[in-house]
Amino acid sequence: MKAMKVLILSSLLITAMSSHAKPLPKDKSLGVSVNPFYLLVVTPSGKGEQYLSATISHFNHNKNIEIAMPLHRMRLGSYQQKTLDLHYRKYLASSISGAYISGFTRFAKLERNSESEFKVGFGAGVGFKLFHSSGAYWGASLNGGIYPKASQKFTTSDLFVITDNNRYIFDIELFKFGYAF
Repeated sequence: MKAMKVLILSSLLITAMSSHAKPLPKDKSLGVSVNPFYLLVVTPSGKGEQYLSATISHFNHNKNIEIAMPLHRMRLGSYQQKTLDLHYRKYLASSISGAYISGFTRFAKLERNSESEFKVGFGAGVGFKLFHSSGAYWGASLNGGIYPKASQKFTTSDLFVITDNNRYIFDIELFKFGYAF
């Protein structure tokens, strides 16, 4: 039920924003965004699950690029995961708006009880952002990559699919809302 409310509210906001979508105003070069879907839907049971997804961005209007640093923090019982990405996003339009292609590097720290593992991965992705003249924006993306020297220190039988506890990186973000200033 909670997930349905989030989807309905998100759909209304996306519809409202898309009808007023414009290029990002040139006077706005920084942005922050969060994914409220993870907060409300992925962590509903109250059994120690937590998930936070936020991004800090710098927009370069002269080159139509965005340098973004997505931060993810997940806790599933005794398992914890923290990731920091560095994304280079090139917008395909003549301004910062619409579709982009990206390349990224991911740093991940996985922990369970007293064991931990640090991984570095690389990947590519596609996505888009719709901007409003006020600076508000909504985005979606699909990213894939690999950890070249990854081990599987923790078993995945009791972990969600969205963890970085394997060799491959696969992320889908559909409900990332932000504000540029």
